[in-house]
Amino acid sequence: LAGKVQRDRIGVVGHAFGAFSAMLATGVTDAKVPMPARDPRVKAVMLVSPQGVSPEFGLAPESWRGLTIPALFITGSLDRGPGPDGDPVWRHDAFKYSPAGDKFLVSFVGARSSSIAGTTVGDVEDIEVPMRGTRTPTDAAGNPTAGNQQQQSANRSQNAAPRFGQDRRIFSEVKTISTAFFDAYLKGTES
Repeated sequence: LAGKVQRDRIGVVGHAFGAFSAMLATGVTDAKVPMPARDPRVKAVMLVSPQGVSPEFGLAPESWRGLTIPALFITGSLDRGPGPDGDPVWRHDAFKYSPAGDKFLVSFVGARSSSIAGTTVGDVEDIEVPMRGTRTPTDAAGNPTAGNQQQQSANRSQNAAPRFGQDRRIFSEVKTISTAFFDAYLKGTES
């Protein structure tokens, strides 16, 4: 990579707990980590499923005052936060409390943390379940016929297929949006 890294145009991306680390590297303060951790070389940040106000993470509304660089926040309506209610709107706090200027929030309807990150492995396994048992009796259409458990598995896979397709589309959009964001703020190709 010699000669290919532009040290004056660094972008950082973090997902879930990685978003917390990325926030600290870009000016967000944590009451539990009293020293500033901001890296001045970072010029833009993308926070996927970021944490919101939380005593466990040491984050208060004023924690985001130092996030002055361009930031893209990505979450979804099913991207649940911790705690008993798990309200996905909690993940909007990072955007809500950041100072104005070059901050963007994208929240996908029906997206979970795994949808946004492209890690829908569980859904793929659900789709494959009926195909794994080569000795499972099936009807003429290939549907399992032996037992309630196999039928439940088939029903799960039928429900997972549309969800998996939606997750793939969401992840494709995340790649497009994030590429445009970093091109604009690191390459200077605003359009």
